[in-house]
Amino acid sequence: MRSSFSIKAVGFALLSLANAQDVSENLAGAIADYDSLSLFRSLLGAAPQVLVETLSSQGSNVTILIPTNNAIKSYLKDSGISDVTELNQTMLQVFFSYHTMAASLSSTDFDVSRGLSVPTLLKSEEFNNRTAGPQIQSQFGNNADGQVVFASRVGKGKRANGDISGAIVNLRAGEEQNIKMTAVDGSWGEKNASRFQIVDKVLLPPLSCSQTVQAADDKRLTQAGDQFNRQLNPVNFMEVEVTCINSINSI
Repeated sequence: MRSSFSIKAVGFALLSLANAQDVSENLAGAIADYDSLSLFRSLLGAAPQVLVETLSSQGSNVTILIPTNNAIKSYLKDSGISDVTELNQTMLQVFFSYHTMAASLSSTDFDVSRGLSVPTLLKSEEFNNRTAGPQIQSQFGNNADGQVVFASRVGKGKRANGDISGAIVNLRAGEEQNIKMTAVDGSWGEKNASRFQIVDKVLLPPLSCSQTVQAADDKRLTQAGDQFNRQLNPVNFMEVEVTCINSINSI
């Protein structure tokens, strides 16, 4: 009986590994014509199972934000790491989760005059500085409770940069981080149902509200930061879900 269980366990592990390789190879194949994305392909090859684990709660209806080689090199340098293979499991999980939008989105989906708040698959409690809210869930589903990025289309034109061409969308993420996304509208995954777009920076995950306010380094937010320190101690601050919004005009 024990031998039979061991054989089944090994078989399941091999099947899971094969599935992970299939998913990663599918995405790697979809971006094969982009020389400027070779480091991301290396990342997929080094840790195929992490992408599968990231997608397990969402399925195939996603958009992967793929950083360029220059973006990844800059991220590695800032992290004190020399190669993508040195990224540990936790770093990889955060990376893939925050670079995966919880919907398959093309350039036309960002043609919203007021911009679009898009949930990602990053749901770790330590990064929770906002509440999904009914509006986001009505757009993206009840499971759309990950950290959001804010997207706004830049005009109606397109730009080309080397092997990358498409509409430009500004993304707002993490701590005061501005990213330019090129909407190449690439397709991948089962029945090509998922999308990939290209970004010029690695998205850095958000911190708690008090840390986000401090990281902004804006004197106009000093009063807001003082209010956080007075009203929320470290214990109950972790117990509440809030969105880091403060009216600068009221300060």
